[in-house]
Amino acid sequence: MVFVISGMKRSNSYIFTLFISSAVLFIIFFFSLLNALPQNVLNASNTKNVMLKIFPQGWSFFSKSPRAEEFLILDTQGNLAVDWPNNSMKNLFGIDRHGRAQGIEAGVLAFQANKDLWKKCEGNINKCVEESDNIVQMENPSPNPTLCGRYTIIRRKPVPWAWANITSPSDQPSSFVEVEVKCSID
Repeated sequence: MVFVISGMKRSNSYIFTLFISSAVLFIIFFFSLLNALPQNVLNASNTKNVMLKIFPQGWSFFSKSPRAEEFLILDTQGNLAVDWPNNSMKNLFGIDRHGRAQGIEAGVLAFQANKDLWKKCEGNINKCVEESDNIVQMENPSPNPTLCGRYTIIRRKPVPWAWANITSPSDQPSSFVEVEVKCSID
């Protein structure tokens, strides 16, 4: 008899723990939802400040802004020369870090190009690159370089979602620089 009673107590403690855990998760979810909504009667109090003190990072810790400038490296045929995005099947959905290493390498190369050498393009980027004749020579300092040869480095704002059917990314205003990257593989 004692065993059954203690089993019942154990079962009740599991239910109680589940209930408390569910209630806490619901409260956190509810207040985070309130913080995401615009100012209204429900969030007129200082719940936002309390939530920011408890969880200071917010979602921006996990993702970058969708309005942030895009950074592309194209080869001479106009194709993407890097294995991006990192979560693609080509990178085994993030397990293979080759694409991420290329991102760092590409950032170092873009930083080497002076701001004066970047050209603005208001029309189609492919036409602007064809009309350009200035190629910047640089060396890839990476110990295991993957970007060697001639590339076009492009920076542009992404196409807003509302305009996705109206314009293409290649017609967005952008800036670019053509580079010839030498690699010293010994």
